Parts: sequence; structure tokens; C-alpha cells
Amino acid sequence: MDAAEGSIVVKAPVAAVYKRWLAFEDYPKFISAIKRVRKLDANHFVASLAFNGKPYETTLEMMLRVPERRLAWRTLADQRAPDHFASGVVSFASLSDESTCVT
Repeated sequence: MDAAEGSIVVKAPVAAVYKRWLAFEDYPKFISAIKRVRKLDANHFVASLAFNGKPYETTLEMMLRVPERRLAWRTLADQRAPDHFASGVVSFASLSDESTCVT
């Protein structure tokens, strides 16, 4: 299993940073592997991605939303690629009125 972790301090209040992360359809603007995101309902999205020159499409499920604190998601099983499972968590910590640590 591959895993990655990193943090960045953003010069914006935690409420604004959290709200921006909820704009899933905007992810292709700043995550180059994501080509398109389409919202299915409040907790499900279809993402078109490209890794190593190969296109993929997967359904993502938001499993947890703790306002201004944490988001967690996972991919749902795909009959065409049953071994491609991914999940992720992003945490938000207010450092001041104008800065947020995103992990």
C-alpha cells in the first residue's frame, strides 16, 4: 500500500480553507491528475483521472465531514478495476485568524 502525508500552512482562515476543499468540482484546477469531477449527490462524485498516461474513472464517497476540522473519502469498488482502492483524509487546524495548517 502506498501512503503519503504532508502539511502546508495556508494564509487564510480555517472556514475559508475548508469551504474551498468542499468545492470538489474545482479540484482539476489545482490537482493535475484529476481531469474532471462530477457530483452525483451530496456524498458521491465521479472523478476522471490520469496516472502514468492512462485514464481512469472512479466513484468517490465522502465518508466523513467534520466542519472546519476533517474530510475523509474513499473510492468505491469498480468491477473494471476491483484492485484499485484509494482513500484519504485531510485535516484542518486553525493557527490564527488568518492561517490554517492543512494536513
